[in-house]
Amino acid sequence: MRIAFIGIGALGGYFGGRLAKAGNDVIFIARGATLEALRKDGLRVESPLGDFALPKVQATGDPTGVMDAVFITTKAWQVTEAALQIRSTVGPETVVVPLAKRRRGLQPIGGCARSWARAGWNVSRHGHGHCAGCRPA
Repeated sequence: MRIAFIGIGALGGYFGGRLAKAGNDVIFIARGATLEALRKDGLRVESPLGDFALPKVQATGDPTGVMDAVFITTKAWQVTEAALQIRSTVGPETVVVPLAKRRRGLQPIGGCARSWARAGWNVSRHGHGHCAGCRPA
């Protein structure tokens, strides 16, 4: 399964890392210092469910190819920009899952009137390519 994550902070790093560790084909869409850190150092996750490091991850600033699933793990106010950036990765069968932090102001993607799922998670980012404290609230 080809899976992309855009917004590689605490949520994207944790869930993307877990899926990559399980053997899925995960691509991290990032920019700036986060993209550089992922390419150079990989991803490190500290969690009560078990710490792990992925020394090599697929990271890009310019996604190409249709994915089976795309997770948008940005802050709510960045969802529209992220949706525009992932257009080339979304095909007719692609599942797009928004897991946005700070839901206030969150607008449906593409005008779709759907309910946004809400789950409580305690997560924090400890620098580019490193998240910690990821556990259900």
